[in-house]
Amino acid sequence: MAKRILPLIPSSLVVDHVQQSTDAISIDCRFRSARTKCPDCRKASHRVHSHYQRHLSDLPWQGRSVTINLDVRRLHCGNEKCRRRIFAENVGDVTWRYSQRTSRLEDVHRSIGVALGGEAGMRLVARLGMPLSADTILRIARARSPENCEVPRILGVDDWAWRRGQRYGTILVNLETNNVVDLLPDREKDTLSGWLSDHPGVEVIARDRAGAYARGAREGAPEAQQVADRWHLLRNCFDALQNVVERRYRIIRDVGKALMSNHPAKAADLMILAGLPRCVRSVQDHIARR
Repeated sequence: MAKRILPLIPSSLVVDHVQQSTDAISIDCRFRSARTKCPDCRKASHRVHSHYQRHLSDLPWQGRSVTINLDVRRLHCGNEKCRRRIFAENVGDVTWRYSQRTSRLEDVHRSIGVALGGEAGMRLVARLGMPLSADTILRIARARSPENCEVPRILGVDDWAWRRGQRYGTILVNLETNNVVDLLPDREKDTLSGWLSDHPGVEVIARDRAGAYARGAREGAPEAQQVADRWHLLRNCFDALQNVVERRYRIIRDVGKALMSNHPAKAADLMILAGLPRCVRSVQDHIARR
């Protein structure tokens, strides 16, 4: 078992002991290097002050959950001019600071959270042997954006529900690749304009009809062209058609009655006029299916 697990451990770690059961694997590890550089003065030190344990969840192995028990050393800084007297080993290539998961496991959770959301992502990761709550998956997805994420040329902006009817956020999508770019915590104009100001280069913004998004896009990317996507174009057509029918419905009804009484041969025209409300409902049903 140990020989098959060793190649899967990060290269900076040394495996001391492996314990396994029917549904879990526990791996005791320590850092390979004897010397560690001080984060302030960058002077290497090997003078150990103390030890502490970090228990990190890692990628599953053949359906079994994996835990890395990492022995981390605290060391004395040998530079008398350095204000940091004691520092811990750098775990940056294994995990994030204060995280209870390895960085590679957190990357998987983030990708699943961005693609599926909280509840669906929770069900999937449980089947994959790396269970996590829906709230934690969403928190990971919001906390850190993927590295080397290019600013899209065509950006889609729409809202999404943290809790339907109570709290909403904003989702940003690269419409050329259909990949989620970022999730914003609300749908206020200042949040969107701040994101656009920090990520220049957007040329086209496809958004819904919310006034906050229009103002945010205008302030954050004044040179970008704002357009409506296909769903909202259909919605605009439906609203325009419904307004016309509602304003003229009495006239349509009177004309229909007159045609029925005076010109029975023009029943086809009457059917067209009477079919307008059904046309409105048909457009509405099509929008709902989209």
